Amino acid sequence: SATLHALSYLDLLSRPTSNDMSDITITLCNPQSGASESMPVSSSMSIADCLEFSRALLGMEGDDLILVKDGKRLGGSTLSESGVQDGDLLVVMRPQAAAP
Repeated sequence: SATLHALSYLDLLSRPTSNDMSDITITLCNPQSGASESMPVSSSMSIADCLEFSRALLGMEGDDLILVKDGKRLGGSTLSESGVQDGDLLVVMRPQAAAP
């Protein structure tokens, strides 16, 4: 429900974040619906938290979602470890929909 997504989003915004890395702006995209959201985040944000944002902002469901950048699944535990930089577009999808 929209209320659940809004609450999840607010919970994520209230979480403490590390200030040792500069903020970056990323765009999350749902290729199924075409919906996208740009937002400032800490480059030290975990991939798991980024996926929670995706579920809340894009109305996506499921625990099997992955983040893809330039056709490759993000492999690190944080955005910076995965090579995500300011201005990057991250596609949120299910693994079976990703290219091999």
